[in-house]
Amino acid sequence: MADAQKPKVLKEDDYIKKALQDEIAIEKFIDDLVKAREDLWVKTENRELFKKALKDQLNDEINNHFINLLTKSDQQLLNQLLDKEISNQELNLFFEQRIDNRVAHLTTVFQKFKEMVMVGKVTKS
Repeated sequence: MADAQKPKVLKEDDYIKKALQDEIAIEKFIDDLVKAREDLWVKTENRELFKKALKDQLNDEINNHFINLLTKSDQQLLNQLLDKEISNQELNLFFEQRIDNRVAHLTTVFQKFKEMVMVGKVTKS
């Protein structure tokens, strides 16, 4: 885990690039999941609503996973930031600065989420 006293520093352009890559990866991942399951239970008229619900659930899973990786002091700092109602960009940057091997952790969350979707353990439309 990264030292809470010495977080990684990203230039704004680097952050924007990473955030865009993450967003594209999540969108593609959700699209692939919906395509894989649509023959079983996703109604055509509800597809976009369902994709948004899946994306929201996936983001919650990612955030919960990352929170569990934080030190107690970083969790306290996160709570203070959340009390200030920080933006999603600020939240993502907070995790980016404090989570080592972030891509590996994202991959783990994606795999577990895919398993949940494939066995129907997510909200159905």
